[in-house]
Amino acid sequence: MSNYLLTDNDYADLPENKRKKFAAIERKCRASLGELISQSQNGSYDDEARAEYIAIVEGAARYASLDLSLSTDRDFIDEYNAFRLKAISLSSQIMLESEDDVSLENSVRLASRTRNFIEREISSLRTSIVESDLPDKKKEKLLKMLESLRTELHMNRFNIVKSLAIIGSIGLVAVNATAFTAQYRQAYENILKLINADKELEDAERERLGAPPQPLAIEGPKASPTRSHNFELDDEIPF
Repeated sequence: MSNYLLTDNDYADLPENKRKKFAAIERKCRASLGELISQSQNGSYDDEARAEYIAIVEGAARYASLDLSLSTDRDFIDEYNAFRLKAISLSSQIMLESEDDVSLENSVRLASRTRNFIEREISSLRTSIVESDLPDKKKEKLLKMLESLRTELHMNRFNIVKSLAIIGSIGLVAVNATAFTAQYRQAYENILKLINADKELEDAERERLGAPPQPLAIEGPKASPTRSHNFELDDEIPF
């Protein structure tokens, strides 16, 4: 058994940060494992794939100096379940840290409607790639790029700089595919318009709200006007 869960291209398309590399590997392995098990009719084959998941993810954790220690006191399925939950928890934590690193200036919180439109563009590009006459290696590379874009699409804040770089790379890889290039350019323009529209709305709203209002200074109690007691007394006192 070899390379059930990851290919060489999966390793080549990883973030630079070690912690983020671990998170990306864990998520890719988990997705591949789920797909393999859903299509498998062989229990021993499934256990072999689970063992590979543990081996790859545990190795990635050690590389990133993360603690995913194993216990030998449980049977394999219990150990796998415990390890998987711990790996998912750690991966989720790192992904949330990644979102915190995205600056407000270079990101936008997309509206649900915008996400749906961009998802349609991605699906359309995917179909066009699969049906194109591009070499298989280029197809595989382009499809992985689209998956990276889809991942960004469903982040809490959409990283504009990173996503546009991915879209630009897709155009460079498929530059010689005439039929695909025409559709790609249209998709690029549509996605850019959608992102810009949401970003302009977000910036306008932030500018409208402005800085938080300053608290009003509380004035002390005003002094009561003094009354003059310099009354002129009559010399005569009436009885």
